[in-house]
Amino acid sequence: MSDPCIEIVQNGQWWLSPLAIFVSACIGAGVAICAILNQHAIARRRATLDMIVASEGDGPFQRNLAVFKSESKCSRSMRRIAESESASELATQRQVDSFLNHYELIAIAIEKKILDKEFYKLWMRGAYVEDYIKAAPYINELQGMPNGGQTFINFQLLAREWMTSAEKQAATEAEKAE
Repeated sequence: MSDPCIEIVQNGQWWLSPLAIFVSACIGAGVAICAILNQHAIARRRATLDMIVASEGDGPFQRNLAVFKSESKCSRSMRRIAESESASELATQRQVDSFLNHYELIAIAIEKKILDKEFYKLWMRGAYVEDYIKAAPYINELQGMPNGGQTFINFQLLAREWMTSAEKQAATEAEKAE
C-alpha cells in the first residue's frame, strides 16, 4: 500500500491541497468582511434610533423646540432673531441656535456615516425639512453676517437635498417674504 501524499505528488496534483486551503481562507475572509459590514450598519441604525429616542425625551431639547416653534409662528420675523440685543432676545436666540445645532449635528453625523441616513430620513424627513423652511430666513441672515458664512451649512445642505420641488419653492418664498 502506497502513501497517498506520494501518489498525489507523483501524479502532478500536489497543488490541490494548497489551493483548497487558499480557497477556504478566501471564503472565510469574505464571510468575516460581510459580518463586519453588517454589524457596522446595525450599529449605525441603532445609534440613529438611540439619538431619536433620546432627543424626543430630552427636556432641554423639547424646551428649545417649543421656543423655535413659537418664534417661527409669531409675527416677529425669524430673521430678526439674528439681530437680538436685549437679554431676553439673546436667550431666545441661544435656544433657537441650540435647537438648530441639533439638526446641524445630525447632518454632520450622517455625512461622517455615524448615523444611518436612510433610517433617519424615513423617520424624520418631514420635520427636518419643515423646520429648515421655517429657519431658512434666520439661517440666511446669520450666513450674511461677518464670520457667519458656514453657519448651519450642513443642516441647510441636507435639508435641501431631501426637499421636494414644492418644498424648495416654499423655502425660497419664505426667504423672500421676510
